[in-house]
Amino acid sequence: MQKSFYDVGISPFGPGFHAAPVPRNDPGFRKDPGAAQWLRWEEIFESAKRGNFDRTPELIDVYERGDPTLQGACRYLMAFAGSESCLERLHYRILERPYLLAHIDFCKSLIISARLAYMPAAIETYAGLSRQGMGELEMIPVELRCRLGNPGHELDDSHPVEDFARNAMSRYRELVERFGSKQVSVFLGEKVAPELLAKQLLSGDRLMFAPLRLVLEAFTGRNFSAVFADRAPRPLPAAALAEEFLDSGEGANYEPGVRYFWGHRISE
Repeated sequence: MQKSFYDVGISPFGPGFHAAPVPRNDPGFRKDPGAAQWLRWEEIFESAKRGNFDRTPELIDVYERGDPTLQGACRYLMAFAGSESCLERLHYRILERPYLLAHIDFCKSLIISARLAYMPAAIETYAGLSRQGMGELEMIPVELRCRLGNPGHELDDSHPVEDFARNAMSRYRELVERFGSKQVSVFLGEKVAPELLAKQLLSGDRLMFAPLRLVLEAFTGRNFSAVFADRAPRPLPAAALAEEFLDSGEGANYEPGVRYFWGHRISE
């Protein structure tokens, strides 16, 4: 039986954005004190799939009322479907002091959103969190590399955090100059576009399967869960799904550098 969002959230190595619905009629779920927030999350998710992003700022409140699984689901949904208003509120929150655990997830959401405009604040926050000795930061450099690219290996984990932050800001400025704007979204240092992502998936780099499938699912609404089985990458199904998307010609529907969710351009 397929696990639900309530069980696994949005799992990059599992069902991703295609988990089973929240089990709203299950007696155990209905007894859960957090059930109301899960239902709220699902309503926002379903609205976003139809192209309505007005309620995505509510995800910040849902996050703050949720357990770790719900918080993870909020983190990804804010990143991929959050309106500009939602992202601006996250931006404001990560600049607040003192640093709290929520800063880690909100920082990740802004990086995964891939908007260049939010990278400086995310980089600053990452450096501050590291200086303060906060844990669970290892995925922030990974997500930054996925978005900004790392052609000169200047964003490798071997660099001390201060050097990493300085190099990340240099890379950010390089991309802003290259694209002539900070109001674009990027992946591996290029304007994000499903066609580009599918070609990357087709290349067979297993380390990139998780971030690639999530962005492809979020943008297109297509189901890429077959990329993994029991959390293990599956290159042949991944290649087949990538080829199917590329052959469909659907990639022409997406403007490079613009965020989409389920085929809908995200309203600002």
